[in-house]
Amino acid sequence: MLSGGLDSAVNLAIAADKTDVVLALTFDYGQRSASREINSSKELASHYKTAHKTIDLPWFNDSDSALSDTSKTIPKLDIKDLDDTVKTSASAASVWVPNRNGVFVNISASFAEMKGAGLVVGGFNAEEGLTFPDNTRAFTEAATGMFRYSTLNAVTLTGYTIDMAKTEIAKKAVELAVPLGLIWSCYEGGDLMCGACEPCSRLKRAFQETYPELVPSLRIAI
Repeated sequence: MLSGGLDSAVNLAIAADKTDVVLALTFDYGQRSASREINSSKELASHYKTAHKTIDLPWFNDSDSALSDTSKTIPKLDIKDLDDTVKTSASAASVWVPNRNGVFVNISASFAEMKGAGLVVGGFNAEEGLTFPDNTRAFTEAATGMFRYSTLNAVTLTGYTIDMAKTEIAKKAVELAVPLGLIWSCYEGGDLMCGACEPCSRLKRAFQETYPELVPSLRIAI
């Protein structure tokens, strides 16, 4: 499952090293950054010589999430706010799309079964798992349990970064030479990543604390 962001890009890099990746899936559910995510995902898939497919889910537009409802404002979080669970919980609630990851993983499991693949990999991480329950190991284990019944080949859902903080993921990206200029980790869809939404702030903090010299190579407003 490839959104084009740092987490999914690192998971693709690890999967390409550990497994035979048969397909990268990107989902267009009407989010503001859809075109940017799709372009980044296509470029990353091409870099790793992986087939890519975009799945359109237009009915998600019925959601009142700030990710797709342009009458709402995307919440902004300073780096200093990222460890404030009250502020991050409010941000998560504003951008929540009902059962989004539940839908994503089920579609991905269908493609996996059709293609004879036994593993679905997502860009889950420990840092966002604190406010997004569908980023946690409990979620992947529950989904895997369901797939024991819903797929004939007992597909497994995992994420290689599921226990990592963003700083660890940034280090892994550099270690694996992930093309950082291709990623898109922003809720907005402008010319540059906005630098102020929650994923942008997490991305900036991760690289400022690990490889500050690489921050200018990211397509992000400073």
